[in-house]
Amino acid sequence: MPKRKDKKQTKISKKKGNIVPDEYYSYDDLENTSKSDKEIPEDASFPDEIEDNPTFVSEVETFKEKHKKSKLVKVYDYIGKPKIAKPKSNNQLKDEFNKLNTLLESKGVIVIFQNEYSIEEKFRFLIEEVLMQGIEESKNHNSHHTFIYEEFHPEKLFEDENEDEVE
Repeated sequence: MPKRKDKKQTKISKKKGNIVPDEYYSYDDLENTSKSDKEIPEDASFPDEIEDNPTFVSEVETFKEKHKKSKLVKVYDYIGKPKIAKPKSNNQLKDEFNKLNTLLESKGVIVIFQNEYSIEEKFRFLIEEVLMQGIEESKNHNSHHTFIYEEFHPEKLFEDENEDEVE
């Protein structure tokens, strides 16, 4: 496969003037992988059976007010904008996945895979989807953010269930 001439082999960091080898993901690489930003509409209402419970509604309103001014940041920013190498082998892929997953967990970002998937798919999910998700910036060190693969890809859950039925 011929190399594209418009791609630079190295990138220069604007802040420090450092040369960053092309084998690392840049923020622009990660930013461009984001598929969509899902937001809950401001005018979302409760179902009737919940609206009839004033205690619950009061607690929800208190929660909303408390978090109204919270700042949303991307997971990538939240964990400190780490350099993430582009793996060139299966061993390097496993190492990079484990390093990134360990870093995420140390910062309170938990990623769960309910089924078995290839290491390539798990790494892709972390890079392309989890790192670009917006989360509430929290100074509470006990807080955590959980991402479940199958909530992003419910069709994968059904595929596995269908495979079990066929066997």
